[in-house]
Amino acid sequence: MAQDKPIPKIYKSWYLAGGIVLSACLLTAWQSGLYGYDYEVPDMPLLLLAGWLVFLGLAFLLLPGLIRKTLKDGETGTVNHAGQTRHLLLFILAIGLLARLIMFFSTPMMEDDFQRYMWDGAVTAHGYNPYSISPKKVLDGENSDPVLARLAEQSGTVLQRVNHPGLRTIYPPVAQGVFALAYYIKPFSLNAWRLVALLSELAAVGFLLGLLSLIGRPAIWIALYWWNPLVIKELANSVHMDVLLVPCLLGALYFGMKKRYTAVTLFVLMATAIKIWPVVLLPVLLRPLWPDWRKIALLLTAFTLSLALVMSPIFLAGLDQSSGFVAYVQKWQTNSAFFPAFKSLWQTLLQPLGVPDKTIGLIVRLLVVMTVGLTALRLSWKSISGHKDMAARVFIISATMFLLSPAQFPWYALWVLPLSVLFPITAFSMLSATLPLYYLGFHLMVIERHDLFTGYVVWIIWLPIWLALAWHFRHTLSGKITHLKSGSGI
Repeated sequence: MAQDKPIPKIYKSWYLAGGIVLSACLLTAWQSGLYGYDYEVPDMPLLLLAGWLVFLGLAFLLLPGLIRKTLKDGETGTVNHAGQTRHLLLFILAIGLLARLIMFFSTPMMEDDFQRYMWDGAVTAHGYNPYSISPKKVLDGENSDPVLARLAEQSGTVLQRVNHPGLRTIYPPVAQGVFALAYYIKPFSLNAWRLVALLSELAAVGFLLGLLSLIGRPAIWIALYWWNPLVIKELANSVHMDVLLVPCLLGALYFGMKKRYTAVTLFVLMATAIKIWPVVLLPVLLRPLWPDWRKIALLLTAFTLSLALVMSPIFLAGLDQSSGFVAYVQKWQTNSAFFPAFKSLWQTLLQPLGVPDKTIGLIVRLLVVMTVGLTALRLSWKSISGHKDMAARVFIISATMFLLSPAQFPWYALWVLPLSVLFPITAFSMLSATLPLYYLGFHLMVIERHDLFTGYVVWIIWLPIWLALAWHFRHTLSGKITHLKSGSGI
């Protein structure tokens, strides 16, 4: 009778790492109650929260090394049992799923956006335009609709806790439909919303495994997303709606590689109707169709008409100063080092000419939008040479959007972290260790020193990322030059 092969040492390291992930989630869920509505912000241990999340992010930086060591052992024959390799992938997936299920028993830490999701879902589920009335007007009784009044009463504390209640919702229509789905599952239930978010993440993992296969990268790289502590905190604990964007982005890329361009158009449409900016990905994803301009024109026409129809409730409700979209475009700026510095440069140039600050702000935001758009067009110019080339272009556009955005909340990293699994660049892994310093800003606000955050902490967050990116691109460029020299005989 053949004896079972002993478990390789590298797999024991994985089991230890998986145990650490689950232990960290259990501890996070246990301490999450300290950041709930039972406590006032000044009474919360905010330094502990920021420190704990940074610590988890630093520990996460060891994971790429473990993945590379596992793959190296496979190449050298140290690990050669196919059954153990499949077991490892199943183990990675199971640990990530258990980590998220643990978070069903946690309190969202320092985040309350989900209150808006639950209120919007109730309004949408009852057939109302969620863009037509602000929560404040319902709270103040300025709206006489009996159904909305009844929903306000049924919501308990949900409506009272919606942030920026004077603004009409900013979340686009596809997101509103999913909020309504969560309401149908169970009205005003955080865990119903968590269930929808978990299903969205599972779809994202399915697409990500497919993409890894298409570009020839081992499936265990999925751990960079599925075990990422920042992802687990922002999507499973705080349950930000960006979770809906991830499978749409990955699905669009997957079907682009499969040359199923109708599906590509549909997924980009859904992504755009969740977060707006993914519209810039369409030229790259449709680039392989060129020069079949008739098909391109047909798909673009269908996309434009469908988007206009889907987004029509926003425009029918009006875009004035009470619109969340208008407020976001004009004012939203947080956790960024680049954007304030860029804006300051333009203020230096334009203020002597008498240009108002508000106008300068709009000019700078327009320049950011133009930069992202031109990047997308530039990357769409040349033909795409294969799956990896297409993935790289989508990754660059998404990363450009994230890195230049005026608002860089930790959960906005979800625009790029799933794609970084396909291109494991150290700088993007480092985001999991530096972005949690965002939560230090709450402590500095309590002690009335938020100037320290905007003046110093944001640079601690972003300077290492920009330096790591510069090092990466310098190293990559040097490698290309060396390759060209050796190839040309120079």
